[in-house]
Amino acid sequence: MLLVALAPCAFPAGAGDAPALHLEAKIPLGDISGRIDHLAYDAARSRLYVAELGNDSVGIVDLGSRQLIRTVKGFDEPQGVAYELSTDTVYVANGGDGSLRLFRGADHATQSIEIRS
Repeated sequence: MLLVALAPCAFPAGAGDAPALHLEAKIPLGDISGRIDHLAYDAARSRLYVAELGNDSVGIVDLGSRQLIRTVKGFDEPQGVAYELSTDTVYVANGGDGSLRLFRGADHATQSIEIRS
């Protein structure tokens, strides 16, 4: 389950006893074993990419509709994820085999580039 909260700056100065964060929504991510590790944000599409280490997958959440829209499988212990707007590319660092794998943000199609350490 992904918890969505407002940032501390969303509260005006002098808000008194207002909490630092406010729970806005809970978004179910499905059956995830193990931990989720890192997140990346695509502001243009309002999508959040979630590295699901224990499932060897990356979850893609639409923050506008507050729904999991897809799970991309086939990674090896994804421990880092980043999104690059200029190339519309999601980068996934894998701890299991030391690779860096890429997929397109538009359609989630895996790109052929794979870098191993």
